[in-house]
Amino acid sequence: MKVQRRSILKGMLAASSMAAFGLPKISFGANLNTGPYDLVLISGIGKAGFAAGVRGTTAATEMSLGNGLPDLAATAKLFEAQRGKRLVGLMSDAAYVLFSEVARDAGVRQLFEGRHSVAADGGTRHSLNSVTGFQGSAEPLAAGLAQSGAAFAISEVQLGTEGLTTLALRGGDWSGHGFASFHVSGDVDHAPLWLHLGGVEPSQACAALGLDVTQAETLRCWRSYAPQAADAVQGWEHALGQTLARLAVGGRENQTPCVTQVFVHGTRMLEEFSARDNFISFVMEA
Repeated sequence: MKVQRRSILKGMLAASSMAAFGLPKISFGANLNTGPYDLVLISGIGKAGFAAGVRGTTAATEMSLGNGLPDLAATAKLFEAQRGKRLVGLMSDAAYVLFSEVARDAGVRQLFEGRHSVAADGGTRHSLNSVTGFQGSAEPLAAGLAQSGAAFAISEVQLGTEGLTTLALRGGDWSGHGFASFHVSGDVDHAPLWLHLGGVEPSQACAALGLDVTQAETLRCWRSYAPQAADAVQGWEHALGQTLARLAVGGRENQTPCVTQVFVHGTRMLEEFSARDNFISFVMEA
């Protein structure tokens, strides 16, 4: 791999960590995982497949912000009218800048934020951040995309879990989804993480992430736990909507340990990545 390409995944993971600990300027709130919560689907400026995934998973009130940039006054009224409910949506990065600013001023709590980039050849990158107790969105998304044969990379970082990742040495059995799983020990520059690779050698992935491959060991798996796959036949947007809706309504125990995870499916994801479109997904509590 060329030197200038070694930072592709490293930059993605760093961006995910920075977003988790510094961005956006919204209060991150604890998820008590009690539920069930009333869900509001924010649509109109995102991808139709995402909305279809949400609707097919759970009942949700739908609020459209139109096809352009969100109107600030209307968005402020939306937050005020939906107090106590959870909002889930996917929108362009430009629209989200305005939306998140209004959310911050309205005192909305952020439970999840995902940053999604789509290349011209269909490959996707996903940097996911969530509060403790809301993690686990990467697993069904990765399992579904792997079954669809798509090339993708996903990083998942949780808030407030420093030190806990060193205790989590076992994960689900990903072999059925075509992944080999590794635990990579942390050092002064990196927290420990789980690395799930489909068609990619550990040395290649570690080089792309700036990790020491000698610190990677085979991840001991709970053979009784096979990660659930979201339906990705209709695309990553549909699978993401399905996944976030299921988590956002609450009422079920989250089985995923608090740990930083990276999924890489296909060696294409180690090469230069030029994004054609960028989107941001979210789950907020008004």
